[in-house]
Amino acid sequence: MKKSELKSLIKACVKELMEEAEMPTYYNVEYYATVGQHGSIGDYPTFDKAMRVAKGRVKEFLADDEIEYFGISGNGPEFAIFKMTNDYYKRIYAGDFDTSADAKKFMQAAQKVLKTGKPVIGKYS
Repeated sequence: MKKSELKSLIKACVKELMEEAEMPTYYNVEYYATVGQHGSIGDYPTFDKAMRVAKGRVKEFLADDEIEYFGISGNGPEFAIFKMTNDYYKRIYAGDFDTSADAKKFMQAAQKVLKTGKPVIGKYS
């Protein structure tokens, strides 16, 4: 690779990182079904708003045997897990998280949901 090409690539990467850093905070109420279906109920600007929406739908998703995961994710520090199956837990990929510490926090919360069957609200470092 030529020096000029490398310089252009680095500039493009830096620009992309800067744009990502300016992305507004959002929280996504989402679910995954056993048939590989992923659904988003919506993106919300605050965790509280996402929680209100999720709480309004939680009974529906807990009762559905096809749902492997129901929770709140996003680019903010909070997350929630309302439902998770063992099969879904086994497919969680640490690379989906910003840091290994974030992956560990989520996995600990997931284990608690699996053990107790109760929802868990967590916060990344």
